[in-house]
Amino acid sequence: RAPSTRSQYSYRRRTFSTWCQDGGQDPINCPIGVILQFLQELLDQGKSLSTLKVYLAAISACHVQIDGEPPWSHFLAVQFLKGTRRLQPPCTPSLPAWRFDVVLNAPSQAPFEPLNSLKT
Repeated sequence: RAPSTRSQYSYRRRTFSTWCQDGGQDPINCPIGVILQFLQELLDQGKSLSTLKVYLAAISACHVQIDGEPPWSHFLAVQFLKGTRRLQPPCTPSLPAWRFDVVLNAPSQAPFEPLNSLKT
């Protein structure tokens, strides 16, 4: 993994480990419900879906498998992320970030026009 990814994962694993230890849980071998409770608390704090995914990936990188699969791909985790996406749909701007009139009119002005004034 890239150094920046390792740094992000390390920070998020430490956060999860502290949270688990405060609740008397083992951060390496806890039930999926504990992980989902942690993610729900982050969601309640206003964290975005992408942030929750990074936390879950970081936890999955060092957590033992649950029901034969890593936490990241556990059915309940997948359902949790799908529900989060429904609660926080991606924001798409309704209007483009640039103005059509400026873009369409620009070629009709200098330095583009008049073409016959260009020196060859």
